[in-house]
Amino acid sequence: MFHAAAAYVALSITVASTFGLGADEKSKAGRAPRWKFEKGATIAYDFERNFKFTLPGVPSPAQVLKVSARCSFLEVDSDGTAAVSFAVERVQMEIQGIPEMEFHYDSEKREESAKLPQGEADLVKMLELLRAAPLQFKVSTAGEITNFVVPRDLAAAMKRKPSAFVELGALLSANGLERLVKEIFVTLPADPVKVGDNWQQVLPLQGSPKWTYQDDLTYRGPKTGGAPEHLVEMKRTVKVEEGDSPQDQESKGELVFDTSTGRLEQFDLRHKMRVVTSTLLQDGGGKRIKRTQVFESIDKVRRRTK
Repeated sequence: MFHAAAAYVALSITVASTFGLGADEKSKAGRAPRWKFEKGATIAYDFERNFKFTLPGVPSPAQVLKVSARCSFLEVDSDGTAAVSFAVERVQMEIQGIPEMEFHYDSEKREESAKLPQGEADLVKMLELLRAAPLQFKVSTAGEITNFVVPRDLAAAMKRKPSAFVELGALLSANGLERLVKEIFVTLPADPVKVGDNWQQVLPLQGSPKWTYQDDLTYRGPKTGGAPEHLVEMKRTVKVEEGDSPQDQESKGELVFDTSTGRLEQFDLRHKMRVVTSTLLQDGGGKRIKRTQVFESIDKVRRRTK
């Protein structure tokens, strides 16, 4: 399972409490907000994900991943679609909670724990490769990601045995990185919206079982009266195509977008769910045992000025 930051963009200035732009002040005929990319521009963001997987009676490590990245806009098509180079400048990772599995890595300080979790020898190499060459993709003015390309060496490393840590294993894959980028470039509404209107974005994650994130976004209006910063509420629902479906999902999130600069200022999302699995016991005469797993994640994004 795995979350965002955005681009140097200019969204159309909001008219009153409508998240869009009026064609003129008299008609109030609006158009939907759209990302606007400028060739040669860059923007930087810090992303953090805190993840914990709990299974009763089984020790579970807490996983923290921090990524500092810079988006550079190489080309902009006539329709506004941009070719993007997504360079990871710093990676920090912590695994804590179980002494024999604790791990700390910071690409800037070149530090890592003396003990590497068993079976995780390729983990540091993948983190290094993540910084070695930028991801490449295109993004439309509506936030649609296409032509996503992972550098060859990183793609080869990710085809090996995935990380035993469920969240890291999902993120350190081509599909997981594409999902992270998609969360960064949030989908904008197809039509102008007013306070209370909503739209959706769907983020599929390949694997077994196949997970799908459905994000419901609701426009809540300006952050303060007349301010250019606008609030968008987000609620995430995780669905499973096959296997045991999540239950008792709780989710709360918010985006802050500045329409005067056209930039995503921050993103916060909390999600928690319970999954009950049924496992067939070996030599158990056909008996099955049920276990309840709890997944908790906190995602944060902050625009960086340097």
